Amino acid sequence: MIASTPSALFFSGLRIGQLEKEELELVDACLAEVLPLLEKHGKRSQPGRSEMVEIGHSSSSKKAVIVDVDRCPCTQALIAETMRILPPPPPLLREEEEQEKEMTKMMNLNVIVRRYRRGEGLVFHVDYHDKASNAAKYHVYEEPVYGCVLENTSDSALMFKRGGGSSSRRAMTTTVQLPERKGTVFLQTGDARFLYQHGLLPLETGKRVSLTWRWVKTTAAAMAVACGHCSS
Repeated sequence: MIASTPSALFFSGLRIGQLEKEELELVDACLAEVLPLLEKHGKRSQPGRSEMVEIGHSSSSKKAVIVDVDRCPCTQALIAETMRILPPPPPLLREEEEQEKEMTKMMNLNVIVRRYRRGEGLVFHVDYHDKASNAAKYHVYEEPVYGCVLENTSDSALMFKRGGGSSSRRAMTTTVQLPERKGTVFLQTGDARFLYQHGLLPLETGKRVSLTWRWVKTTAAAMAVACGHCSS
């Protein structure tokens, strides 16, 4: 029988879990599936950033080559298993029930594969969600963001710091670092996206490979297809 460590609530909006036993074979299979994609299509937006490739839908074709999700059955299976132990939050409104159905069917799915090596990290940031932020690109995604650590032999892990945006000078009062190992999974909503800065300190040793996924809003997905930003 496949077993998972029950999910834990670290703070408002952040839940974590751990894939175990047979599920780790699925993690290995997913890693074997995505590594060739990184070797073939992986790009860095700038020095010091990780290699990355996108799978499924995207709001922009500028980030990386976008791979058809149907070419990645192990990735789909891992996503489904993660969502089994970390279910998406219940819809707040009746009209959001269709959104939840789309999530379980992997419609409008956007997956980002990242590989971090020595000297590479993720700049600490918060996700903006209001019109006053003047960051319209963040409005194309639904709220839940999932992640899974496929491999981590490094000295670094995803961290959350309480504070404002990446340019804020307010003192950070709370720091949480995920207890990462192969098969660690997490779900971010609410405060974990919009209040806590999250990022990854540059690796000093080893490497880290992770998946994160989210859903492009239906309207944005249709626009992306029309503009040629769909999977290939």
